[in-house]
Amino acid sequence: MGGQNEDDDKFDTVIGALEEIMMDDEFQGMQESFAIQHCEAFDDSDENKLVYTDIFKKYTELVEGYVERRLKQAIADFSMQAFMEMLTAREEEMQSTDVFDMLVSFADFDTFKDIMLSHKHQRHGGSVQLSVKVSQVAIHRDEQEDGEEFPDLNLDITPVPSPKKIAGT
Repeated sequence: MGGQNEDDDKFDTVIGALEEIMMDDEFQGMQESFAIQHCEAFDDSDENKLVYTDIFKKYTELVEGYVERRLKQAIADFSMQAFMEMLTAREEEMQSTDVFDMLVSFADFDTFKDIMLSHKHQRHGGSVQLSVKVSQVAIHRDEQEDGEEFPDLNLDITPVPSPKKIAGT
């Protein structure tokens, strides 16, 4: 990624700042606090209540507002609109990156619900269970310059709610 022109350098600067923000203790604490405050509203069922939509909207606004505010603090001439245009132009290149996965997860309701249920389960004395899905990704001969060819692994690790109904605990 990047380094070939001024736009690439600017994009790389934003991505670097974004990585720092997402790993920052303050950001993690903000998410944790939100989850603790709202997790009790969620039930471990396939049915989604209307209140989930309102909570998810608040979460999305909180995360987006925080990230944009921090990016503006870190980068003097930062524009979210310009960054979104750069991200769209580099979508294919970004799809296999941790930053892209993290950004997508912030806007994914199912991931959000899983996080809420995991926090609720923890608050009621349960331990966190993780689901790990591993799938092979095809490798092309021209991608491997030296050594033996091995397929890449695509890991997806997500919290899994307890098999018991959480509402009854």
